[in-house]
Amino acid sequence: MTTNILSSIAWWNWFWQLAGVVLLLLTFGAGLGTVVTGRWLNAEQSAEIRQQRGRIAELNEQAAQLSKEAEEARLKQLQLQSIVEWRTLSKEQLDALTAELSANPSSVEIIVVGNDPEALFFAIQLSKAFKGWQVATGNSDMMGVLEIGLSISGIDEVAVRNVRSAFTAAKLGFADQRPRPPGATMGFGSRSGPKEPSKVTLSVGSKFRPEMETFRP
Repeated sequence: MTTNILSSIAWWNWFWQLAGVVLLLLTFGAGLGTVVTGRWLNAEQSAEIRQQRGRIAELNEQAAQLSKEAEEARLKQLQLQSIVEWRTLSKEQLDALTAELSANPSSVEIIVVGNDPEALFFAIQLSKAFKGWQVATGNSDMMGVLEIGLSISGIDEVAVRNVRSAFTAAKLGFADQRPRPPGATMGFGSRSGPKEPSKVTLSVGSKFRPEMETFRP
């Protein structure tokens, strides 16, 4: 009986030793599995983060391109509007121009480039600022050159200077002389107003458009 008891105790001792070894192996396996799966998970997360960063960079690039295209479209729209819209005087410009011109009235001839309704429309607006002035009007075509924008010249230096100062105060750009390159000839149209020569000549040319660049004198 004693032998049986000893055998039973030895068996259980062997069993628990084996169980300890198995448990140790399971513990090692679990730790190893945790390390391996952790590295695998980190690698997958890093790959996903890189992918997301790449996608974000791509989206940012697309957004920048769209923003650039939108800005280009806006500028083209503004350019188109500037081409299509006729020149006008704002109330502030008209008031400033009238105030400056009324301080030293004289005589002016407003010459409008021929066959240009937009230039005629703008000239009519400008003429309203010459209150108290002797105003003559006319139109002309200069053969060989396209007149663009405004020019202020004349035979009375003081009067010309006063008009230029008024246009500067109203923030209206102008040239000092009408363009007349060598070989160009002047064609005169109708004229109305006082018969004596005006001291100041205000020439209203066509509104500048990009396609006119090659026609500049």
